[in-house]
Amino acid sequence: MLLSVTVSVAQIPNSLLTEPREVIEFTDVPPVCYVKNNLDVQSTEVSGPTSYIPQNFDVLHYNVYLNLLKLPALKLDTVHCVITFVWTSTPDTFRFHLRGLVPDAIQWKSAAQTTYKSIPFTAFGVPAQPNFHYTVAATQDMKTGDTIQMSITYSGTMTQEVGGGNWGGVQVDGKGVYAMGVGFKNNYVSATQHWMPCYDHPSDKATFEGVFVTKSNYTVASNGLLQSRTVVDDTTVVYHWKMNDPCATYLMTFAADEYVTVNFTGMSKPAVVYSRVSDSAATRKSFSLLPRVLAMCERYFGAYPHEKIGYANTQKGSMEHQSMVCVAKSISQSRDTVNQNGFHELAHQWFGDLVTPYDFRDAWLTESFATFCETLWHQELFGNAGYMAEMQRKINRFLTVLGKPGGPGFEGILPLYNFPRATPSSNYPETIYQKGAAVLGMLRYHVGDSAFFATLRSYLDKHAFGNATIDTMQQAFETFAPADKKATIKPFFDEWVRGRGWCTVNIDALKLFKDGGWQGVLNITQVQSDTFGVNGLFTVLPLEVTFTDASGNKVHRVITITSKTKEYTLDSLNDFTDVNINKGNAVRSLALLSKSPVITAVDDATPITSIQAYPTPASSVVWYSILTEGTYTLQVTNYLGQEVVHSLVRSQDGELHALDVLALQNGVYQCTLSGDATHSTFPIIIAR
Repeated sequence: MLLSVTVSVAQIPNSLLTEPREVIEFTDVPPVCYVKNNLDVQSTEVSGPTSYIPQNFDVLHYNVYLNLLKLPALKLDTVHCVITFVWTSTPDTFRFHLRGLVPDAIQWKSAAQTTYKSIPFTAFGVPAQPNFHYTVAATQDMKTGDTIQMSITYSGTMTQEVGGGNWGGVQVDGKGVYAMGVGFKNNYVSATQHWMPCYDHPSDKATFEGVFVTKSNYTVASNGLLQSRTVVDDTTVVYHWKMNDPCATYLMTFAADEYVTVNFTGMSKPAVVYSRVSDSAATRKSFSLLPRVLAMCERYFGAYPHEKIGYANTQKGSMEHQSMVCVAKSISQSRDTVNQNGFHELAHQWFGDLVTPYDFRDAWLTESFATFCETLWHQELFGNAGYMAEMQRKINRFLTVLGKPGGPGFEGILPLYNFPRATPSSNYPETIYQKGAAVLGMLRYHVGDSAFFATLRSYLDKHAFGNATIDTMQQAFETFAPADKKATIKPFFDEWVRGRGWCTVNIDALKLFKDGGWQGVLNITQVQSDTFGVNGLFTVLPLEVTFTDASGNKVHRVITITSKTKEYTLDSLNDFTDVNINKGNAVRSLALLSKSPVITAVDDATPITSIQAYPTPASSVVWYSILTEGTYTLQVTNYLGQEVVHSLVRSQDGELHALDVLALQNGVYQCTLSGDATHSTFPIIIAR
């Protein structure tokens, strides 16, 4: 680590410092050059928050030195970061992000060189722009495969996210200071650049090392494992943290406060929560089930993948930094052992941290899966009933609040993948949490538990410490889905992940007593907005239908909705008086009833003839039968005699048929069935 001559840390032992250990005087460094982002100068090379652009370099390691002796003030005088990277193709330009803080000087050397050379750097754009970054041009002697160490000296004040939000970046809580890796409202999302120069994009993962000099009353928590705590004098202490696992920059963090450690045992990795003394007893209570939730996650997803299980109590909401979660201290103070929020972040250590999206178009790959894990935790604690109840809560939140016109940004119209971020949306709209969990619940039922969890374990193993996209996850499910389900995976992802909204159905039911038992004939029609799903339709929707009789007894059946209108015949039912959805114990779906279903009972003693139609009046479907087997023409005319329906009907003896009247206006219509030996007419009434 490079030490600045302007910081008095002479007593820090060399064992805390990584190469190079000598103090370098920065002289004759060319001044920074600023280039405006205008029509004459455009950068299309740096990755954006919703665009991954492969680079000709790969960052291997960050080594940061922070002098935090002024805490809780966020002023940094002169600090250093050494970035180690390799040129993966022809050397051209190295790019890094830094906001609020300013680079004072940059030096670099290759592995073959013994001394650092000062180099010029350029700032591209302005800080309000998402692609604001600094560039350093490669020298002619560099070649593909060269490993470069670049030392950046910088100073200024650590800040919060730019753009109206106050979540991402560096936060102050009384005496405490902590870094949150993403912003909710900023147009660049990743916010580690508010305290450390880095290529701040999730596509480039690297290891991390941090040396933090602070006052003796502070404890500093960070990623990885604590290498040492060195007391310099009565007022100064140095913390040295190191993480050997590759990590996205937005998952790097530090938290400094008057912490004590609350340790937990009996787990596969060290587990610790950093808490203020006043909250330590409540923290121990709130995290008392940490061993159990970890065991559950390892059972589903494989061994915990990082060097420690760490949490730091902070003021604002929670954030899943790799191996060191910032968790809202109100969660720890609650003494709620279910600790759904805190354990949501634990699930992120697999989904988001172990496997990270290439860019934030796929934020659903982190948040939808971690939120789905909340339902697994309820299943672990309260059985299947707990799983269904928690899933229903998430569906209700999405359908009745987020999807309600005038609700929080009318989030129901957002897709999970590549959602718009303009206000009233954000970088992390609630849709990707609540709807995302429900979509995964439907997918779990659709492919079955064995294929579902085998897919997730394979996905995590194959892409461990790397990156993934929606296509990566889709292909994994296509690989492990049962043979009869493989062709449905792409439309499922198209409709429920890339598509928008939810399904609304209209149900008309015919109840028959046949062959000594009750039978239900359902006509189900999708009536949602034509902007929802794909082309206004959902073709992969598991839907659990519940039939309730007069005594409250229930029979549950699961059907799969595959088209706009379809007839389903279900046997072995009860003498049902009510039909409902999402009330069973098999699956919860993103579906609503447009209205109470119409139930028509047919007395078995009364023969159905071709001139009988049910129900009367009808809203979406009319049932009729033809006594004689054959081929018939059905003609429907309105009161003006104008033909509104003309279709061919093939029938077997006594077969029931459904006439879709959803597109017809209210009124009285004349139906005519014409065959070789039959000519029958009957009226129908449409009323809604």
